[in-house]
Amino acid sequence: VKTNSPLISLYKKEVKRYLSSPMYILNTALGAIMLLGSLISIAIFGADSLDAYLQIPNLTENLTSNGPLVMCVFCALTCTTHSSISLEGKNIWILKHIPVSIKEIFFAKIMVNLTILIPTILISSFALIYLLKLPFISIFALIIIPSIFALFIAGVGLLINLTYPVLNWVNEIKVIKQSMAAFLSLIVGGSVSFIPLILINKFNINIWIIGGLYLIITILVYKVLFTKGKNLFYKL
Repeated sequence: VKTNSPLISLYKKEVKRYLSSPMYILNTALGAIMLLGSLISIAIFGADSLDAYLQIPNLTENLTSNGPLVMCVFCALTCTTHSSISLEGKNIWILKHIPVSIKEIFFAKIMVNLTILIPTILISSFALIYLLKLPFISIFALIIIPSIFALFIAGVGLLINLTYPVLNWVNEIKVIKQSMAAFLSLIVGGSVSFIPLILINKFNINIWIIGGLYLIITILVYKVLFTKGKNLFYKL
């Protein structure tokens, strides 16, 4: 007889729910798909033609000099948690009454987001080292900083969805694409990832300072999530 911990059981449930909706996958895995697609383009067409091919100015130059922050921009487009509460719909009462802690419920939803992003970050980091001939020491920044941001975007997406839930939906596309939570998650994630990229190019800030700021912001987000977020969940 196989048994799982409550967290693993919840995680498996969340993964099944995620994989059962092609629309959910398409709209929340966009950043990961684009990042891997960019690397495939570099491998096939060469780094010089990637900017023109994707119509993103200075993308290759930024990947070379600020790879971790560029990866964070792509990670900002991959947020499954901004609609994970809303997608419970009228069945949210079941989640509220099962004998598991709210922290485990939150972690199970966050882990789905990390299941997409962490493998993407690892593959992309080693691919960038190889394709752009970056020094291997860069692997630490390429893995650690985007991983911190992955935790941030998963946590902030869940917190936003708890603040702006839509539980009376008829079509899931309403919460996946057209909800306030989806819009705000994109704005917040895009701002937090893109503004440091602009600043580091303009003021030549050390990339590890940005990484430290990401860590502080992420810790604050999770502190709010497990305090105010719990209260928001009770009120659903």
